[in-house]
Amino acid sequence: VFAAVYSAAAGVQQQLPHLFAGAWAFVYSIFGMSYIFSICLSPGSAQMGAVALTFVSYCVSGIYTPNLPELAGYLGGRGWMVPALSSVRWFWGYLITSEVHYLTDLSRRYGANLLSMKGYDLNYVDCDWSGLDDEGLGIISLREAWERRRGCVCNALDMLLLGLIFRFLAIVCLSLHVHAKTSGWARFYGQHERGAWKLMGRLFALIVGCFLATLLIVEVWTFGIIRVDVPELLRHLRVGGGR
Repeated sequence: VFAAVYSAAAGVQQQLPHLFAGAWAFVYSIFGMSYIFSICLSPGSAQMGAVALTFVSYCVSGIYTPNLPELAGYLGGRGWMVPALSSVRWFWGYLITSEVHYLTDLSRRYGANLLSMKGYDLNYVDCDWSGLDDEGLGIISLREAWERRRGCVCNALDMLLLGLIFRFLAIVCLSLHVHAKTSGWARFYGQHERGAWKLMGRLFALIVGCFLATLLIVEVWTFGIIRVDVPELLRHLRVGGGR
């Protein structure tokens, strides 16, 4: 429904099947995170969490300020992980990349600077990643691409992978939740509202939360690898090992 209405009302030039594929992948990715809220929280809290997540996803998508290149440089060069988790960012980049192919020469001329500022250089809308591995590491990540304003999204695969990451975390949360409800030690911790056992229960919950956060960071770091040049990577490792 969204794809049909957007195609008719927004005056887009791209084909409806291509737009539908992106809209479906976007819904698939955003619902993956909603599953985690529905498992860990009450129905009302899960609904509010999904709304808050959508708002945060929009804020870190780079549509307004800060833009995508600025976000990629935050946190000592690790800020790219934040918009990488934004389904809104991927869908917006997907729409821009698809639509610029139908722009007139005049539209390209006057819109190039604005899109470049947002992180979408019109000279690389075909997802050309050449020239990004200046250090010769053999690995090109989203950080290098976004800092060089190459934020194009040529297909819906990234949104599908993001949805798989969220669903994997949802499965882990569901397994831990079921195990906590059925195991004797979890019920034992839950019966104590005071004293050391309550502190132990809170400490265990903190450890589980840290584990899930670490797992998410590892997944996002792996997700952020665009291309791996195996010969160049092996050559770099041999040189580094020789030193």
